[in-house]
Amino acid sequence: MPDIKAYGGTGSYVFVSYAHRDREKVYPLIAELQKKYNVWFDEGIPYTAEYRKVLASRLKNCSLFLYMVTPDSLESEFCRKEIAFASLHKKPFINVLLERFELPDWFEFDYGIFQYCRYYEFDAPEKAVDELERKCEVFETVKKEDTVLHDEKDGYLFLSFAHRDKARVLPFIDELQKKYNVWYDGGIGYGAEWEEETAAKLRGCSGFIYLISEASFASENCKDELYHARALGKNFLSICFDKNIELPQWYKFRYGRYQLFNLYGFESYEAAVEELGRKCDWLKSVKK
Repeated sequence: MPDIKAYGGTGSYVFVSYAHRDREKVYPLIAELQKKYNVWFDEGIPYTAEYRKVLASRLKNCSLFLYMVTPDSLESEFCRKEIAFASLHKKPFINVLLERFELPDWFEFDYGIFQYCRYYEFDAPEKAVDELERKCEVFETVKKEDTVLHDEKDGYLFLSFAHRDKARVLPFIDELQKKYNVWYDGGIGYGAEWEEETAAKLRGCSGFIYLISEASFASENCKDELYHARALGKNFLSICFDKNIELPQWYKFRYGRYQLFNLYGFESYEAAVEELGRKCDWLKSVKK
């Protein structure tokens, strides 16, 4: 089964609705779609996020809705809610029949007016994608954007922290900024849309630093930033301020494999930043 990640950017995207039991059938098709298009599916929901809230937001903002139709997805409560919500918001809608079976009357009555793609008739996912493209011009709006690479001189760190920790975080940022280009959300204009601006800065950053504290573990914004940095494959470092803090299970499960740097024990932030530079080679890309 291909290793795929949900789209985490701010552009247009396809929403794929499927039953988790059908992953082995669905993921190869998503992987093929992702070669050309931005695709979001519910792997993209952080474990700590409120599930319904995130789904509703992703559905309302998608440009195209693909429903992977199987007996399991027709029985799935969440799939039923997703297709109803997509229909309510008049999203361009394609039913992708993953296997040959008799559709129930209620589904044909409510959703039979939408286009169908009979995936089971194709011997390769790329052929099914070709058919989907022919059936729906909306795919043009969800094409992947060209990736913008930053020169080393333009690279910057994205710093994620809880605002309750500002008193101790800002002196550390001041020290980091003597050597490195650093962005944090104090840099968002007062009139800016927070989510849109933060997502853009995450996409453009060369590396992500998460400042661990009890407050940041409790912050939904920090959790969202954590997830997006991971989904985008950013250079990733966690920095721990407190010696006795206990890492929660959700953090260890999702982010435990990333490098952890303990800030406590240093005589000064200057000494900590020096050691940080020795431990993280990728910080060279964000040097001033």
